[in-house]
Amino acid sequence: MRGRCIHAAARALKRGLRGLLRRQDGSIAVETVLMAPLLFWCLLGGHVYFEVFRVKTLNTKTAYMIGDYVSRESRELNDGFLDSTYALQGFLMGDERPRRLRVTSYEAAANGYRVLWSQTRGAGIAPLTNAGLRRTEDALPLMAEAERAILVETWVEYEPAFGVGLGTQLFREFVVTRPRFNGGQICFNTSRDLRIETRQC
Repeated sequence: MRGRCIHAAARALKRGLRGLLRRQDGSIAVETVLMAPLLFWCLLGGHVYFEVFRVKTLNTKTAYMIGDYVSRESRELNDGFLDSTYALQGFLMGDERPRRLRVTSYEAAANGYRVLWSQTRGAGIAPLTNAGLRRTEDALPLMAEAERAILVETWVEYEPAFGVGLGTQLFREFVVTRPRFNGGQICFNTSRDLRIETRQC
């Protein structure tokens, strides 16, 4: 008896579901209320994720462009040059979101790598030290002893305009370029009038 009741209930449920699947009537207002928020969230999410990849790609292109630009300098650099390069970074990124820049000249020594000079622009970033350079040694290219290179690091923050489950992102790019001229040497001068005693090579 109990089994027949369960079987009859299952048949009735099956008939009801079949009838529901066949029905083509509905309420556009109810369906709109149900689907519009989901569709709106998907559109916002697509916009935010597209922006994330756009900013990340821009940061990569900017780092490579600055690395190539610095590597072609035949004169010694100074604070004015770095200030202009930092402004160029902002121009290439196309907005005023928080950014940082660090340019470091280093050489390969017998016992590892050695920082020759390091300059930064932007808040919250310190010049690279020998200890810091050693921590990134695995990411550096192999070089002959006494060979020099320029390391350009760029950081840019991205804060989503809409809350779609993605927090603030910090993108970092790390680019090593060999100097093209002056026997592979690029000097930095801490004085704007380029005095010999303040030159770092």
